[in-house]
Amino acid sequence: MMINLSQFMRRSPHFTLFEKMRSSLTPDFYLAGDVSDVTENAPFLPFPFIKTIINSKDVAYIALHNVKISLIPYLNDSNGSKFVFVYDSSGIITMEWPEKNNRIFPPRHSYEEACIEEGIKDGDMVHALFFRYFISSWTAVVLEVQKYPRWRNGARKKYSLKEILDNLIPGKEPVPQEA
Repeated sequence: MMINLSQFMRRSPHFTLFEKMRSSLTPDFYLAGDVSDVTENAPFLPFPFIKTIINSKDVAYIALHNVKISLIPYLNDSNGSKFVFVYDSSGIITMEWPEKNNRIFPPRHSYEEACIEEGIKDGDMVHALFFRYFISSWTAVVLEVQKYPRWRNGARKKYSLKEILDNLIPGKEPVPQEA
């Protein structure tokens, strides 16, 4: 079963009322256990009416860890998007990977840039894959891929759930919580 990280955040005492209200209006962020978790549960994710006020699409953001990615070489669209198979031992899902200059769904890297900057090769295992999932159309669009775990300043550090979620909000720099 996929874990709704946004719901955990809204229940946390570490977030302000404003942050909780803002989270109630934006798409929820989920953590999937494996590919079969996505294929079995993502099409049935709840999308409350209140979220349609701000977002016209029924969208959820999903993170997958330790999956393999393979390019589908014969399947490209006219906008330059690539399509990839994302798979693990539990199953397989097809995802669109748009070009970086895509004005509607820009990923952090295009497929080609990810191959260069992240060192991804066809069939490689990646540490994390973040994607946008359109619930009604069962469509997955790649946002970011990380071949290796990211550590600040090259050192391992434990981050709170608030820091992790803040790091996913574009333009917001997370503030470490004092222990």
